[in-house]
Amino acid sequence: MKLSNNTLTILKNFATINDGIFVKKGNVLTTMSQGNSVYATANIEETFPQDFAIYSLNKFINTLSSIDDPELSFSEDKVFIRRDKTKIDYVLADPSMVKIPKKVAHYDGEVTIDITEAKLNSLLKIASNLNLPDLCVVGDSQKVLVVVNDIKDDATDVCEEDIDVTTDKTFRFVIKRDNIKLIPGDYQVSISSKGVAYFDNKNIDLHYSILLDSKSQFGE
Repeated sequence: MKLSNNTLTILKNFATINDGIFVKKGNVLTTMSQGNSVYATANIEETFPQDFAIYSLNKFINTLSSIDDPELSFSEDKVFIRRDKTKIDYVLADPSMVKIPKKVAHYDGEVTIDITEAKLNSLLKIASNLNLPDLCVVGDSQKVLVVVNDIKDDATDVCEEDIDVTTDKTFRFVIKRDNIKLIPGDYQVSISSKGVAYFDNKNIDLHYSILLDSKSQFGE
């Protein structure tokens, strides 16, 4: 089998969430951060023939990139990477050495917004430049704002973005900037008062669940 560029892009992104990965037989990839704050799942075009674990996804991806358009096949403990006369026998990890994700419960969201790639990139760049750790989705019973700030320090810089969404609810949902590790794209974001924000990519079958900070508030 060969891995498409789309699948390699997803794997590279997943490596930013957790460098180890457990791949189940089939065409679904999942990963979860070590602290359980980020869960991601993607449906891909390839179908893996068996379960296997990779201890360092970055190392595996770099190995694949060293060969042009390699062919992959699997044994119980190795993945064989081949291209013409080049042969690499890559040793797979014992599954106990990597984090095996547990499916995250999905709750109905009280707030749903659309955010473009350009807008999200702009907000995250501002957050980085101002060294602000939090991205908040705030409702004041009239409109919804996306606010970049530091919820622990009222004296810090603040950036607000009116996203042209109305609401009759009051809330402040807080997402840590370091947990926003998304493949570039446009997203529909659904946020639940149960403590989870769901980012659904609008162009590919890719979904992230990100836990909200405990300082999040919903209602009075």
